[in-house]
Amino acid sequence: MSENLAVPEGPALVRLVPTDIPLSEPLDWPILAADSALLFEVGTVVPDEAARTFIFQQFSTVRTPSRGRARG
Repeated sequence: MSENLAVPEGPALVRLVPTDIPLSEPLDWPILAADSALLFEVGTVVPDEAARTFIFQQFSTVRTPSRGRARG
């Protein structure tokens, strides 16, 4: 007989938009893929608009709500 074990859920992820990612300054929080895989660590610098555009063309990006703040 198998048992159903409750698995605690992690924090909800917040979908990022391009203006959330600062240019030419270190990130305050890691950027994650939608499946929670780490894409960019805290402190990574996205150098320019072309790099930020590339990130959003290639990935569905998220962050945890407890890390950093959205920028606008």
